[in-house]
Amino acid sequence: MNGNVPQSVKELLGDDLEKFEQITECADKGDWGGYTRLMGGVDVKRKEQFLRICYFIKEECGKYSQPLKKLIGVVVSHASTVLTRLRTWVVKSIKRPSSIVGCKLAGVDGCETIESSAPWNSVNNCTRPPKKKLK
Repeated sequence: MNGNVPQSVKELLGDDLEKFEQITECADKGDWGGYTRLMGGVDVKRKEQFLRICYFIKEECGKYSQPLKKLIGVVVSHASTVLTRLRTWVVKSIKRPSSIVGCKLAGVDGCETIESSAPWNSVNNCTRPPKKKLK
C-alpha cells in the first residue's frame, strides 16, 4: 500500500483502495497503457470509469452564461467521493509603491511619477524614442 493515502481515504475506499493506488501509481509514472487498462479500457463509457472527476457547480454564471464548475475531488467506483481540493486560493494583485521613471537616461524630457507596471517582455521593452535613420 502507498503510504501517501490518508487513513480516512483508506477507510472510505475499502475494497477499492488497491485499485485506486494502482491507478494513481500508473498516472504518477506516466504509464498511459496501465492507467487506461485500470480505468476500464479504451471503450469504456466515461460514466462507467473507475475514477471520475467530481465538480462543484457554483451558483453564479460565467461571462457567457455558462455554469461555473470547480474541481473538488474524484468519484471512486460510482459511490465514494474523495475530496482532493481542500483549499481555496484567491489571486490578488500586489500594490507597488510609485517610482520615478528614469526618463533622463532614456532621453525623454519631463520625468513623472507612475505606478509600477508589468515586467518587460518582447513586445513592451522599448522605452526610448525610435533612433533616427542614417542617410
